Amino acid sequence: MRFPPVDASSSTYLAYASYVEGALEGWSQADSITDEQGRVIEQVRQKIIPLVEDLHRKAVAAEAARRATRRARARYSVSDVLLDQRVMATSDAVLNGPAARSRQHAVYQQIFQGVTPGQIADTHPREEPEVVVRLRDRLATAPDFPEKKKLYEDLGVALERSFAARDTLKGAAMVEARAVDEERAARLALRQGIDEAYGSLRAAFAGHRTLVESFFPKDRGTTKASKGEGTAKAPEPEDAS
Repeated sequence: MRFPPVDASSSTYLAYASYVEGALEGWSQADSITDEQGRVIEQVRQKIIPLVEDLHRKAVAAEAARRATRRARARYSVSDVLLDQRVMATSDAVLNGPAARSRQHAVYQQIFQGVTPGQIADTHPREEPEVVVRLRDRLATAPDFPEKKKLYEDLGVALERSFAARDTLKGAAMVEARAVDEERAARLALRQGIDEAYGSLRAAFAGHRTLVESFFPKDRGTTKASKGEGTAKAPEPEDAS
């Protein structure tokens, strides 16, 4: 009996466990097994089923969390672009207004302090909102000009959206990390449950290795050792030597 690799996906484990469930159901109806063997099969089945259902729930939840994080990351990326646009609009308005097309003008230098809009745009997305907050604060103390109030308000709206998108992404990433951990734990629990099932079935069908192996998926490429292998009739005990 071979397990899926430890790092196999949940879908691989669920497919493996589905085979085990089906085999347990099939053998539970066999006339050739004893009442005690039937009880062991039912006990194993009752242990496996909730583990499978739990992994399925956790896998669905983890995938939903991954999708939510991807959406949140995309929204944050868009908010970063929009924030860059507002910084560029501020630069253009200052240059076309009080700075008289000169980045060396005192007003432009007061607001941007030697940093270009492109350099601000190149700031890491997690850090850029704070950079723009400081720029907006400097804009507030700059000499008045016609566009100043609207530029200040537009930067505020863009910042509010950027901070909200960043918080949403942070929260989504935390939920995803927790969901992935829970999925991994459920996958390992199912693996342990199948391992224990194998032990219980080996004890219940001592000497019937081929029968016990029939409860579990075979490796690809293997063939039946004989035409009758896998039928409801239990094989004779195999020679332990």
